[in-house]
Amino acid sequence: MEASLAPCAHQVAGHRFEDGKVGSLVDALGHFYKPMQDEVRGAREVQFYEDLCKWIDSNCQDEVERESEVNEAVDDHVRSAMSALASVVPRYYGTCVLHGDLGLKRRHIKLEDLTRKYENPSIVDIKVGYRTWYPDADEKYKTKCRAKDAATTSSTLGFKICGMQVYNAVKQRHWRADRNWCKQVNGESIHVALAAFGNNGLAATPEGIYLGKDGVLNQLRKLKDIFKIQKDFLFHSTSILILYEGAATTVEDLRVTLKLVDFAHTFHADCTLDTNFLTGLSGLEQVIESMFFG
Repeated sequence: MEASLAPCAHQVAGHRFEDGKVGSLVDALGHFYKPMQDEVRGAREVQFYEDLCKWIDSNCQDEVERESEVNEAVDDHVRSAMSALASVVPRYYGTCVLHGDLGLKRRHIKLEDLTRKYENPSIVDIKVGYRTWYPDADEKYKTKCRAKDAATTSSTLGFKICGMQVYNAVKQRHWRADRNWCKQVNGESIHVALAAFGNNGLAATPEGIYLGKDGVLNQLRKLKDIFKIQKDFLFHSTSILILYEGAATTVEDLRVTLKLVDFAHTFHADCTLDTNFLTGLSGLEQVIESMFFG
């Protein structure tokens, strides 16, 4: 029996109930319920979560015999990267069919509610990669994705803003970007958009959100280090979700967090670096650096 469910009040991208779609749900126990997409994409996303869990269980928690000190060093390197990858992915609790008016008897992926620890979260959803389509997709899908990529900063910067909400601590209310606002962000206005995200009118400033030991830039560099090593997965149309406490009155209360979300187009890499995602991360890193260092 699931706990009492409610629409996720802080979903900034994707399908939402308020838009007349079947949106995501949350409960009071800290769980987030994402409606599974069509049979193929939904199964693919579940497979990613389960494969990552199995990888961690079999390679990072158990003692594994190694043939030589060289192999041991390589294995430790990879295990460290995969453990770090798991730490930036929401916790996975399996799937379930939800009933009632909100669940609509549809299967959902049960995940960690990333917003639960925040009172008034500021959130930005940034889709990473110069290319959002995957090589095995049909030509119709590729054509659609190429057009979308060309019309946004994906094709020029390697990422695009898909959704954003910012809590103004002075006015005590959220501002949420709509889809048209996100689509209009270009190479000239991206700095303004990212700076606006990092400002709550009080303790949150762009410097406080993006710089420092616990800032976005440092967390982004750690994520890049993971993708310089991991060769198990290829991520297409996956987003970085950045969150912080919008009601913070001190820098210590900001609690900036960076997570990866959306894995419906994630595939096994067959020992290949994910250069599309890695270069997209570099593009975001360069834009943030240019905001402060020219």
